[in-house]
Amino acid sequence: MHITNTLLVGSLLVASLFSSQAEACITAKAALDGRKSPSTSAARTSNVYKTGQCINVKCQTTGSTIYGSNIWDYDGKYYLPDAYVKTGYSGFDPKIPRCSSGGGSGGGSSGGGCGGHMNSVGLSFLELHEGFVSTFRDDGAGHMSIGFGHNCDADPQHCKEIKTPISKATGLTLLKKDLKSYEAAVCAAVKSQKCPLNCNQFNALVSFTYNVGVGGFKGSKIYEHMANRDYKGIYNLFPHEYLNGGTLLTRRQAEAKLFNTATSTSSGC
Repeated sequence: MHITNTLLVGSLLVASLFSSQAEACITAKAALDGRKSPSTSAARTSNVYKTGQCINVKCQTTGSTIYGSNIWDYDGKYYLPDAYVKTGYSGFDPKIPRCSSGGGSGGGSSGGGCGGHMNSVGLSFLELHEGFVSTFRDDGAGHMSIGFGHNCDADPQHCKEIKTPISKATGLTLLKKDLKSYEAAVCAAVKSQKCPLNCNQFNALVSFTYNVGVGGFKGSKIYEHMANRDYKGIYNLFPHEYLNGGTLLTRRQAEAKLFNTATSTSSGC
Protein backbone atom coordinates (compact mmCIF):
# COMPACT_ATOMS: atom_id res chain seq x y z
CA MET A 1 0.00 0.00 0.00
CA HIS A 2 2.83 2.38 0.89
CA ILE A 3 4.67 1.54 -2.32
CA THR A 4 1.51 2.01 -4.39
CA ASN A 5 0.86 5.42 -2.81
CA THR A 6 4.50 6.42 -3.37
CA LEU A 7 4.28 5.46 -7.04
CA LEU A 8 1.00 7.31 -7.38
CA VAL A 9 2.42 10.43 -5.77
CA GLY A 10 5.53 10.14 -7.94
CA SER A 11 3.42 9.74 -11.08
CA LEU A 12 1.33 12.77 -10.16
CA LEU A 13 4.48 14.80 -9.54
CA VAL A 14 5.96 13.88 -12.91
CA ALA A 15 2.64 14.61 -14.64
CA SER A 16 2.53 17.95 -12.85
CA LEU A 17 6.04 18.82 -14.01
CA PHE A 18 5.24 17.99 -17.65
CA SER A 19 1.98 19.91 -17.44
CA SER A 20 3.69 22.98 -16.01
CA GLN A 21 6.28 22.89 -18.83
CA ALA A 22 3.58 22.55 -21.49
CA GLU A 23 1.60 25.42 -20.00
CA ALA A 24 4.62 27.67 -19.32
CA CYS A 25 3.39 31.15 -20.03
CA ILE A 26 4.82 34.08 -21.96
CA THR A 27 3.81 37.48 -20.65
CA ALA A 28 1.82 40.03 -22.63
CA LYS A 29 3.63 43.39 -22.76
CA ALA A 30 0.35 45.23 -23.27
CA ALA A 31 -3.37 44.58 -23.69
CA LEU A 32 -3.66 42.46 -26.82
CA ASP A 33 -6.26 42.05 -29.53
CA GLY A 34 -6.41 38.64 -31.23
CA ARG A 35 -6.54 38.22 -35.00
CA LYS A 36 -8.05 35.46 -37.12
CA SER A 37 -4.88 35.36 -39.22
CA PRO A 38 -1.40 36.96 -38.88
CA SER A 39 -2.43 40.19 -40.56
CA THR A 40 -3.41 43.66 -39.38
CA SER A 41 -6.33 43.52 -41.81
CA ALA A 42 -7.71 40.24 -40.39
CA ALA A 43 -10.83 40.04 -38.23
CA ARG A 44 -10.05 41.21 -34.70
CA THR A 45 -11.28 40.30 -31.22
CA SER A 46 -10.49 43.06 -28.72
CA ASN A 47 -8.64 42.58 -25.43
CA VAL A 48 -8.16 38.82 -25.49
CA TYR A 49 -5.21 39.29 -23.11
CA LYS A 50 -4.52 41.93 -20.49
CA THR A 51 -1.11 43.44 -19.69
CA GLY A 52 0.97 40.93 -17.75
CA GLN A 53 -1.33 38.02 -18.48
CA CYS A 54 0.17 34.63 -19.42
CA ILE A 55 -0.06 33.44 -23.04
CA ASN A 56 0.45 29.80 -23.98
CA VAL A 57 2.10 30.22 -27.39
CA LYS A 58 1.76 27.04 -29.44
CA CYS A 59 3.70 28.16 -32.52
CA GLN A 60 5.06 31.20 -34.38
CA THR A 61 4.71 32.36 -37.97
CA THR A 62 5.21 35.48 -40.11
CA GLY A 63 2.68 38.03 -41.32
CA SER A 64 2.08 41.78 -41.26
CA THR A 65 4.93 43.85 -39.85
CA ILE A 66 4.27 45.73 -36.60
CA TYR A 67 7.00 47.89 -35.05
CA GLY A 68 9.73 46.25 -37.11
CA SER A 69 8.70 42.63 -36.50
CA ASN A 70 6.71 40.39 -38.85
CA ILE A 71 6.51 37.54 -36.33
CA TRP A 72 3.15 36.47 -34.93
CA ASP A 73 2.42 34.12 -32.03
CA TYR A 74 -0.48 31.66 -32.18
CA ASP A 75 -2.21 30.48 -28.99
CA GLY A 76 -4.49 27.91 -30.59
CA LYS A 77 -7.27 30.41 -31.24
CA TYR A 78 -5.79 33.83 -31.94
CA TYR A 79 -2.77 35.30 -33.71
CA LEU A 80 -0.93 37.88 -31.60
CA PRO A 81 1.81 40.31 -32.78
CA ASP A 82 5.09 39.16 -31.23
CA ALA A 83 6.16 42.78 -30.74
CA TYR A 84 3.76 42.83 -27.77
CA VAL A 85 4.68 39.44 -26.33
CA LYS A 86 7.67 39.00 -24.01
CA THR A 87 9.32 35.98 -25.65
CA GLY A 88 12.76 37.43 -24.95
CA TYR A 89 13.75 37.31 -28.63
CA SER A 90 13.59 39.93 -31.39
CA GLY A 91 13.24 37.06 -33.89
CA PHE A 92 11.73 33.61 -33.58
CA ASP A 93 11.95 31.96 -30.17
CA PRO A 94 14.02 28.77 -30.72
CA LYS A 95 11.95 26.97 -28.07
CA ILE A 96 8.65 27.60 -29.86
CA PRO A 97 7.87 25.59 -33.04
CA ARG A 98 7.08 27.23 -36.36
CA CYS A 99 3.45 27.03 -37.42
CA SER A 100 2.82 24.84 -40.43
CA SER A 101 1.23 26.47 -43.47
CA GLY A 102 -2.48 27.10 -43.70
CA GLY A 103 -5.44 27.55 -41.37
CA GLY A 104 -5.15 27.71 -37.60
CA SER A 105 -1.60 26.43 -37.59
CA GLY A 106 -0.11 29.37 -39.35
CA GLY A 107 -0.92 31.82 -42.10
CA GLY A 108 2.65 32.74 -42.94
CA SER A 109 4.03 29.93 -45.07
CA SER A 110 7.22 30.69 -46.98
CA GLY A 111 5.74 29.89 -50.42
CA GLY A 112 3.66 32.08 -52.68
CA GLY A 113 3.62 35.81 -52.08
CA CYS A 114 6.14 37.62 -54.26
CA GLY A 115 7.55 34.38 -55.63
CA GLY A 116 11.10 35.59 -54.99
CA HIS A 117 10.67 38.69 -57.19
CA MET A 118 9.80 42.32 -56.62
CA ASN A 119 6.05 42.84 -56.91
CA SER A 120 4.34 45.93 -58.33
CA VAL A 121 4.80 47.81 -55.04
CA GLY A 122 8.55 47.18 -55.09
CA LEU A 123 8.94 48.03 -58.76
CA SER A 124 7.05 51.30 -58.36
CA PHE A 125 9.22 52.13 -55.35
CA LEU A 126 12.41 51.44 -57.30
CA GLU A 127 11.25 53.40 -60.35
CA LEU A 128 10.60 56.39 -58.10
CA HIS A 129 13.92 56.31 -56.28
CA GLU A 130 16.13 55.40 -59.24
CA GLY A 131 14.52 57.89 -61.58
CA PHE A 132 14.27 57.41 -65.34
CA VAL A 133 16.57 58.81 -68.03
CA SER A 134 16.04 58.08 -71.73
CA THR A 135 19.68 58.69 -72.69
CA PHE A 136 23.05 57.73 -71.27
CA ARG A 137 24.27 59.61 -68.23
CA ASP A 138 27.00 59.51 -65.60
CA ASP A 139 25.37 58.14 -62.43
CA GLY A 140 27.58 60.32 -60.22
CA ALA A 141 30.01 57.53 -59.43
CA GLY A 142 31.75 57.54 -62.81
CA HIS A 143 29.49 54.85 -64.31
CA MET A 144 27.39 55.29 -67.42
CA SER A 145 23.77 54.28 -66.98
CA ILE A 146 20.43 54.49 -68.74
CA GLY A 147 16.79 53.85 -67.93
CA PHE A 148 16.20 53.05 -64.26
CA GLY A 149 19.86 52.74 -63.28
CA HIS A 150 20.96 50.14 -65.86
CA ASN A 151 24.74 49.96 -65.39
CA CYS A 152 26.51 50.07 -68.75
CA ASP A 153 29.88 49.21 -67.19
CA ALA A 154 28.42 45.81 -66.30
CA ASP A 155 26.79 45.42 -69.73
CA PRO A 156 29.00 47.34 -72.20
CA GLN A 157 28.20 45.36 -75.35
CA HIS A 158 24.45 45.65 -74.93
CA CYS A 159 24.68 49.36 -74.16
CA LYS A 160 26.55 49.89 -77.44
CA GLU A 161 23.53 48.44 -79.22
CA ILE A 162 20.96 50.60 -77.40
CA LYS A 163 19.50 53.36 -79.52
CA THR A 164 18.52 56.45 -77.57
CA PRO A 165 16.23 57.83 -76.47
CA ILE A 166 14.58 54.76 -74.95
CA SER A 167 11.02 54.57 -73.66
CA LYS A 168 10.02 53.94 -70.06
CA ALA A 169 8.71 50.53 -71.12
CA THR A 170 12.17 49.64 -72.44
CA GLY A 171 13.73 50.99 -69.26
CA LEU A 172 11.40 48.81 -67.17
CA THR A 173 12.32 45.74 -69.22
CA LEU A 174 15.99 46.43 -68.56
CA LEU A 175 15.26 46.95 -64.86
CA LYS A 176 13.43 43.63 -64.48
CA LYS A 177 16.30 41.83 -66.20
CA ASP A 178 18.87 43.55 -63.99
CA LEU A 179 16.94 42.80 -60.81
CA LYS A 180 17.22 39.00 -61.16
CA SER A 181 20.70 38.80 -59.65
CA TYR A 182 19.79 41.16 -56.78
CA GLU A 183 16.55 39.31 -56.03
CA ALA A 184 18.53 36.05 -56.05
CA ALA A 185 21.07 37.53 -53.60
CA VAL A 186 18.36 38.57 -51.14
CA CYS A 187 16.61 35.20 -51.47
CA ALA A 188 19.92 33.44 -50.83
CA ALA A 189 20.31 35.53 -47.66
CA VAL A 190 16.78 34.62 -46.54
CA LYS A 191 17.77 30.95 -46.77
CA SER A 192 21.34 31.12 -45.46
CA GLN A 193 20.49 33.49 -42.62
CA LYS A 194 17.19 31.66 -41.96
CA CYS A 195 15.36 34.97 -41.89
CA PRO A 196 11.89 34.82 -43.51
CA LEU A 197 10.66 38.06 -45.07
CA ASN A 198 7.32 39.37 -46.18
CA CYS A 199 6.95 41.03 -49.58
CA ASN A 200 7.60 44.58 -48.41
CA GLN A 201 10.67 43.57 -46.41
CA PHE A 202 11.93 41.74 -49.49
CA ASN A 203 11.20 44.75 -51.73
CA ALA A 204 13.09 47.06 -49.37
CA LEU A 205 16.14 44.79 -49.23
CA VAL A 206 16.22 44.30 -53.01
CA SER A 207 16.08 48.09 -53.45
CA PHE A 208 18.94 48.43 -50.98
CA THR A 209 20.98 45.73 -52.73
CA TYR A 210 20.32 47.17 -56.19
CA ASN A 211 21.70 50.46 -54.91
CA VAL A 212 24.78 49.26 -53.00
CA GLY A 213 25.56 46.05 -54.90
CA VAL A 214 25.53 42.43 -53.77
CA GLY A 215 28.92 42.85 -52.12
CA GLY A 216 27.71 45.92 -50.27
CA PHE A 217 24.63 44.08 -49.07
CA LYS A 218 26.64 41.11 -47.80
CA GLY A 219 29.06 43.45 -46.06
CA SER A 220 26.33 45.47 -44.36
CA LYS A 221 25.13 45.32 -40.77
CA ILE A 222 21.66 44.73 -42.19
CA TYR A 223 22.90 41.40 -43.56
CA GLU A 224 24.47 40.57 -40.17
CA HIS A 225 21.22 41.25 -38.34
CA MET A 226 19.32 38.90 -40.64
CA ALA A 227 21.14 36.01 -38.95
CA ASN A 228 19.37 36.88 -35.69
CA ARG A 229 16.02 37.59 -37.37
CA ASP A 230 16.35 41.00 -35.81
CA TYR A 231 13.66 42.76 -37.85
CA LYS A 232 13.53 45.80 -35.62
CA GLY A 233 17.31 46.11 -35.78
CA ILE A 234 17.24 45.88 -39.59
CA TYR A 235 14.55 48.56 -39.75
CA ASN A 236 16.62 50.86 -37.53
CA LEU A 237 19.80 50.29 -39.56
CA PHE A 238 18.57 51.53 -42.94
CA PRO A 239 19.21 55.25 -42.22
CA HIS A 240 22.80 54.43 -41.22
CA GLU A 241 23.95 52.27 -44.15
CA TYR A 242 25.77 53.54 -47.27
CA LEU A 243 24.49 57.11 -47.18
CA ASN A 244 27.00 58.48 -49.73
CA GLY A 245 27.67 61.60 -47.69
CA GLY A 246 24.00 62.01 -46.84
CA THR A 247 22.69 62.06 -50.42
CA LEU A 248 21.02 58.67 -49.97
CA LEU A 249 19.46 59.33 -46.56
CA THR A 250 16.00 60.01 -48.01
CA ARG A 251 16.12 56.75 -49.95
CA ARG A 252 17.24 54.78 -46.89
CA GLN A 253 14.44 56.30 -44.82
CA ALA A 254 11.96 55.32 -47.54
CA GLU A 255 13.37 51.78 -47.63
CA ALA A 256 12.98 51.56 -43.85
CA LYS A 257 9.35 52.71 -44.13
CA LEU A 258 8.67 50.14 -46.86
CA PHE A 259 10.37 47.42 -44.77
CA ASN A 260 8.03 48.26 -41.89
CA THR A 261 4.84 48.44 -43.98
CA ALA A 262 2.37 45.70 -43.06
CA THR A 263 1.54 42.95 -45.54
CA SER A 264 0.48 39.33 -45.09
CA THR A 265 2.22 38.10 -48.27
CA SER A 266 5.59 36.37 -47.97
CA SER A 267 8.68 36.84 -50.13
CA GLY A 268 8.34 33.36 -51.61
CA CYS A 269 12.10 32.75 -51.29
